[in-house]
Amino acid sequence: MGRFVVRRARHGKCLRGENMNRRTFRGFFVMATAGALALACGGSTSSNGSGGAGGQGAQAGTGAQAGTGAVSGSGGALGGSGGTGAVAGSGGSGGTAGVDWTACTDPGTCQLFANNCCGGYCDTNNPISGWTAVNENYYSDYDKAMCVGDIACPGCFAPDNPNNLALCRQQHCVAVDLRKDTLSECTAPSDCKLRWGTSCCETCSPQGDYELVAVSTQHNLEAEVCGPFGGACPPCAAPDYPSGALADCISGHCEVVWALPGN
Repeated sequence: MGRFVVRRARHGKCLRGENMNRRTFRGFFVMATAGALALACGGSTSSNGSGGAGGQGAQAGTGAQAGTGAVSGSGGALGGSGGTGAVAGSGGSGGTAGVDWTACTDPGTCQLFANNCCGGYCDTNNPISGWTAVNENYYSDYDKAMCVGDIACPGCFAPDNPNNLALCRQQHCVAVDLRKDTLSECTAPSDCKLRWGTSCCETCSPQGDYELVAVSTQHNLEAEVCGPFGGACPPCAAPDYPSGALADCISGHCEVVWALPGN
């Protein structure tokens, strides 16, 4: 069993070094539970109509996850014994005062957020469902809204999977697995090519073969990952691809395959 590191909310880094951000969706469940109690115990119940233990809701204000007021009204945190306790405000993951964390207008402006609040996972091949794509300008606010309290992060490290992308499509950030996306669609091996990473500029100094991806020559990856203010790529040439590595078209998508020695 690996050791665990307790991450203090909004302080320090846990798993990723300089690129580490911590996040989770625990706040959602806290809000949902409080909302359910308010609905169950609220309403006008006192004999004089003013509610004995009511008053302004203890949960009013900015919600744990987002929105204005996760639970509010005049019934207290549990609805008290009177008043009109109810769920109000704009809760959920829409952002403070209705801000949409995923809204975007330009390519290259979205970023992946690890749903475990630890900045990433111990397995490089963790599925794309473990990530949420948010606008890079709201990344810090989203982290604060989603990752509440102390979070136990595993004391391990795994590099990011270059096949996992955050793309701006139809004015919203979406989390995409390149291997299942249109950016890797093909009908023949000639439609595919190798590439070091999925950044705007092909990686000049890859850290390992895990950075090798296969993309379609029929679609423009750069048009979706290069931001409007990124500037020119550094004056370096990407290194040669590993011997035996090939980009093949398998089941309609480009994939990296490795030729057996002697073939």
